[in-house]
Amino acid sequence: MPGRAPGPPRDRSKGRLLRLYEALLGHFGRQHWWPGRTPYEVAVGAVLTQHTAWPNAARAIEALRARGLLTPARVAALDASDLAGVIRPAGTPRVKARRIQALTGWLVESMGGSFSRLRTAPLAPLRRRPNRRRPARPYGIYRIFPVPLRGVSRTQPSRGE
Repeated sequence: MPGRAPGPPRDRSKGRLLRLYEALLGHFGRQHWWPGRTPYEVAVGAVLTQHTAWPNAARAIEALRARGLLTPARVAALDASDLAGVIRPAGTPRVKARRIQALTGWLVESMGGSFSRLRTAPLAPLRRRPNRRRPARPYGIYRIFPVPLRGVSRTQPSRGE
C-alpha cells in the first residue's frame, strides 16, 4: 500500500478493516463506485446525495467546481447562505450547507484540511459520538472513509449504493 507506514496499524479494528479492504481489492479490483476527483469532492458529494437524486447532486457538485469551491479552504471561507445558493440543485440547501461546513471545519481543524492525515488517524476518536454541548463533528465521518481512498473514479455510482 503506497504511503503507508511500515508495520501493522496500532488500532486492531483498523488493521482488520485494512486487511479486508486489501483482500477485496485483490479479488475484485477497483470498483470505481463513486465519482470524484479528490477525496474532499467525494465527501462533499456524499453529503449532497442525501435525500436527492444523483443528477441533482451532480449539478450541485458541478456548480461548486465551476466556481472553484471544491477545496476545504474555499468552502471554509464561504458564508453558509452563499454555499446554500450554490448547492441549491441538490435540495435542502441550508441543511446541506451546514453539514458541508461542519465537515469542512472539522477537516481543517482536526486534520489540517487534508484527508491524508485521516488515513493514519486512529479510528476510536473518530467514532466517538459528539458531546451535545459542543459543536458536533460531521456525523458519520467514519462511514465516509472507513478504508484508504484509492482509485477514486469519475463514474456515476450505480443505483442502490
